Amino acid sequence: MNQPVPIASGARVASASSDHVRAQLAAIVEHAEDAIIALDGQGRIVSWNRAAEALYGFSAYEVIGRRPTMIVPAELDCERDEMVREVMAGRPVARYETERVRKDGSRVEVAITLSPIRDADGVVVGASAIVRDITEQRREERRRDAALDGEQRARIAAERAQRRLAEAQERFRIAFQHAPNGIALLSTAPGSEGSFLEVNPALGEQLCFDGEELLGRSLLDFLHADDEGEDLRALLDGSNDSTDAERRFQRGDGRAVWLQIRASVVRDRQGRPLYTVAHLQDVTDARRHEAELQHLADHDALTGLVNRRSFESRLNQALVEARESGRPAAVLVVDLDNFKSVNDTYGHAVGDELLRRVAAAMRSRVRDSDIVARLGGDEFGVLLTGVTPQHARMVAAELIAAVNGEAGAPAGDGQVRVTASIGISPVHPSARVTAEEMLVEADIAMYEAKSTGRNRLAVAASERRGDRRRGRNGAIAGTSEDGLELWEQPMLNLATGECDRSEMLVRMRDRDGQPVSAGRFLPLAKRAGQAQAIDSWVVTRAVEALEQRQAAGLHGGIEINLAAVSVLDEGLIGLIRSTIADADVDPRSITFEVTETAAIGDLDRARRHMRRLAELGCRFALDDFGAGIGSLHHLKHLPFDVVKIDGDFVTALASARFDQLAVRAVVGIARGSGKLTVAERVGDDETVALLREFGVDYAQGFHIARPRPVMAPAELRLAA
Repeated sequence: MNQPVPIASGARVASASSDHVRAQLAAIVEHAEDAIIALDGQGRIVSWNRAAEALYGFSAYEVIGRRPTMIVPAELDCERDEMVREVMAGRPVARYETERVRKDGSRVEVAITLSPIRDADGVVVGASAIVRDITEQRREERRRDAALDGEQRARIAAERAQRRLAEAQERFRIAFQHAPNGIALLSTAPGSEGSFLEVNPALGEQLCFDGEELLGRSLLDFLHADDEGEDLRALLDGSNDSTDAERRFQRGDGRAVWLQIRASVVRDRQGRPLYTVAHLQDVTDARRHEAELQHLADHDALTGLVNRRSFESRLNQALVEARESGRPAAVLVVDLDNFKSVNDTYGHAVGDELLRRVAAAMRSRVRDSDIVARLGGDEFGVLLTGVTPQHARMVAAELIAAVNGEAGAPAGDGQVRVTASIGISPVHPSARVTAEEMLVEADIAMYEAKSTGRNRLAVAASERRGDRRRGRNGAIAGTSEDGLELWEQPMLNLATGECDRSEMLVRMRDRDGQPVSAGRFLPLAKRAGQAQAIDSWVVTRAVEALEQRQAAGLHGGIEINLAAVSVLDEGLIGLIRSTIADADVDPRSITFEVTETAAIGDLDRARRHMRRLAELGCRFALDDFGAGIGSLHHLKHLPFDVVKIDGDFVTALASARFDQLAVRAVVGIARGSGKLTVAERVGDDETVALLREFGVDYAQGFHIARPRPVMAPAELRLAA
């Protein structure tokens, strides 16, 4: 496609290959008496001749590649935009007079003619402007006017005003007819209900009617039956002078459309209403996008169920309604038994499919008015409204049967199944409890069900709520001193092929001496307010292990998980800082992996605390990047150095085109901002090869290394 020649008309050059012709045209443009400016298809300046430099005071070097906003008075931005839109649509704009701004801030009166620039195929690829300085001409007119008698001045002024009025009306007509949004003039006559006096083509398209068909009809005729229009009625009957609202309207083809209406009444000098000017913008897509984002924010991506945040909000609302109505309710916490072994044995893909089946099975066993949520991992929550404890037990039994009988997920030649343990916390209308307390009670009951054999239910005793909470907090506090173990999971450096980093993990032991992952007990600990105590314990032990390794000449890095609540805890951050500063370690070897970033409500405080540790040399990793809509927001506003790609994009990487695109995109974002990348839940060699090809820095998962108790330096050397 031939490149446009930046001249003032839309004429095509017959022989664009002729250097001689090009040189002649360039000379004509460069030495023209009028300013000649050319814009590309994006409205950026691509040509600026000497006359333009003299007129505006800006050199070509200063303006090429920029939009001409620097020469347009702020109050004339809309006029400029309309003129550019018109010419870019292929319609020349005849000479019109206006004002522009010089580099020194002074104003200049100009006459401008705009023409489209077309390529060899006739496609508009830019615009040219011929600008003539008429400042002296206007000044001379004013001097002549001063010498005329009163009658002559009045006649000339009237002619000039008439000419300028005609020019203004023409500009308004262009703007009105070609505006991308709907514009209408509405009647303010009594009883007219705001009937259309004038409408532009865009409004006809928005309402799917020919413009002529709309004239005489009222805007209220198209208001959706389910939408109230009191604000519109008040505007149209003169009670209000303006409105700015979003309302649904019924189109001529039967579809509903959301329009944002900005309207105001125009009055004469005596204050009498003349008509109403309404601007209508189609916001249907924006509304739909907003609803989709809200759904993502409130729902779990894997199962489609309500997520923890939304569940707790609805539970708080249900508690208020229970107190006001006197109707009981119940909270159930459902935990899958031995689910970890499913992931370990069959892989996360099978585990994810099982979670989806469990979610669907439970959803089918409750009423539409009940809420089923995924609280995290293999833990679910159920809110039953208007039910007695006996009814709640019946529903819980049905949910256990649903998990047992309908939640099989394919695994090899057969199916894998799990059972469920359920804790029930009845909501008594007279009780003054919070959603968090109800979940704690249901959690305790669920663990009682597990301790008595699993695959069963247990009901929390509300009269022992205070004693249970105190006893449970004490148990967690004791565990944080005596019962925790420090584990690690090595990560593979995809560039060197060595495991030179490890994520530090925390484990407990159950009554049978089997290790219990953090996902099993940390939610309970967090609800008891013990998350910071556990994080402090892990940091202390992890720094001790790092100190021993570096003293022995081993210089691998470690990652330590920090809960969102810990990042916001100023006292804990100070304690962590002191622990690192007092140890004989290289702080650059320590990366803090911030979990549950969605729970960080105070970004400024989090940023301040993270920088206190970064001052020592520590780094920060953003966990589960891509798992929620807030990932990019947190990456932008918090000082992260490492991006951990959510395992949902990694487990099926070899066969899922979308996941490959997502991982490439994350790598691009990370590299562009100077951050490392770690892929989680890596399951096979093919995935490792793809990650290496995509430029991912580290791989982590059972295929690389399973979690293990932290090794002493001598054990690490033997393992290597």
